[in-house]
Amino acid sequence: MKRRFRYIGLALAGLWANACLMTAQNSYRADVLTRMAESLQLSAQLDTLKDGCYTHEYAYKKQPLTVVVEKGVVTHIGYTIFSTRQRTLLKSPVYDFLERYTLAAALPMKREKTVEKQLAEDDIAFSEGTFATLNKLVGDTTLNVTIDNLNDKRYKVSWYKGEKLRCSVDFPIDYDLLHGTEMVENERRIAEGMKKVVPGKVEPLQVKREQLFTTFQPNYYVMTGESYYTDLLNTNRYYEKAPDGQFQLIFNRKYPMESLANLLTTLELENGFEVKVRLKMYDFKEDNFSVSLAQFVNYFLQQGCTLYFGIISFEENTAVCQLVARNIEEGYCHTMKVTCDVEQLLDKKGSMTVRLNSYIPTSRIKNLFEELKM
Repeated sequence: MKRRFRYIGLALAGLWANACLMTAQNSYRADVLTRMAESLQLSAQLDTLKDGCYTHEYAYKKQPLTVVVEKGVVTHIGYTIFSTRQRTLLKSPVYDFLERYTLAAALPMKREKTVEKQLAEDDIAFSEGTFATLNKLVGDTTLNVTIDNLNDKRYKVSWYKGEKLRCSVDFPIDYDLLHGTEMVENERRIAEGMKKVVPGKVEPLQVKREQLFTTFQPNYYVMTGESYYTDLLNTNRYYEKAPDGQFQLIFNRKYPMESLANLLTTLELENGFEVKVRLKMYDFKEDNFSVSLAQFVNYFLQQGCTLYFGIISFEENTAVCQLVARNIEEGYCHTMKVTCDVEQLLDKKGSMTVRLNSYIPTSRIKNLFEELKM
């Protein structure tokens, strides 16, 4: 009998080990990274790689690679063109893009266009050097690098040896280009990513009286934020003074618009709201799914977006709001129409519906705000 229990114990241990291996399986941020790992014949190693930035462990044709894993997701594979120090000094999407793009061009992956034609179609321009010059920079992280944002439309990256310019390239600030993706993949991943987000809550922002603007309404204060195209779409936060003298975000039925603004742009308010998302997709398709409001907001914040809130209409108890998640560094916006019955603010729980249009290039977004103008 003891031997039987021992065998059962070993079997369970084996199942547990297999489960652990399965949970350790990394995913990939983009389909192109999956193909690159396969082409490099590194899938088996990268699939179980722990979180971190690896700059000396892997190589292709004797040239060093950089691999980044974050929260069990392989977010980057590329030639090592930038040092860890350079990446730390200034956060930018250009590091991963140039390293990945250069490596992908060298790999024997299936491609429909020549590298030269792809460079032209992607509007990648060299004012000093050529794409071959960029390849020669691989592994040399001693060069000085400058990154310029040209009117939120293009990035310009230049490498110097001392004061001598070695290479300079500029390219559009475009999400698809920066990540090697297309709209269909982006739409698929936004739904997958939002469902996987851990509902987050942050400590309330410590607010001082001098940071707040006073209005004629009693116990009502505004922390003025930034606007996006119109003053009616902004990042304002709304406060009231609590009995203990501290300022806290407004969250009540008395001020429904202010409460919704705080709910939809921060993670500081505990609530039981669910968001029913209708994702408008390419070719007139749509995806419908539900997540908690905390997951919904946290997803955009984790993607590096700034959330802007505005009111479209407020009739009887129904508020229709405009929410825009903007990522300046990667050149895109998500635009959302949010509908909510404000009576639910009494119980601090309920449901909202959201119509979501994703990954709109910021260069095309001006006409989407006409409904907010007065």
